[in-house]
Amino acid sequence: MKSTLIASLALLCDQLSKWYVLKVLKLEELLPMSVVPPILNFNLVWNRGANFGLFSSDSLLVKGFWIALALIISGGLLFYYRKSTSRNIVIGAGLIAGGAISNALDRLLHGAVLDFLNFQIFWVHNPYSFNLADAFIFIGAALFILLPSRSQPIT
Repeated sequence: MKSTLIASLALLCDQLSKWYVLKVLKLEELLPMSVVPPILNFNLVWNRGANFGLFSSDSLLVKGFWIALALIISGGLLFYYRKSTSRNIVIGAGLIAGGAISNALDRLLHGAVLDFLNFQIFWVHNPYSFNLADAFIFIGAALFILLPSRSQPIT
């Protein structure tokens, strides 16, 4: 299994989830929506920055920077690990690249990244939302950091 296939699947899953909450659920009109009360809510947020809205801006230069950074890192990961035989590295690189490219696509299409997943843990209010792409990036990074030596060869 190649990292590019994983990246494509991650990109597709994230974009489909965002299309669903925007066009089918019409989440912008129903803010917020309780999905699994009180644990999971859909709360649409347009993120113009990095994680948790850091470095947010409406500037075309800043948007261009985030898009370029995502594409450079994604391209580098997919190129560098294209011949890897480690399952964790292949999956990790694909998840990071697919998530980053999907968020970059949001910036191109909407001017911001669509975040909508909001978890409340132990009934403590959490003001932050994220999306599947963010989860894919996190899981991919965890595979690189936590399990590199336990990598299974791809068969």
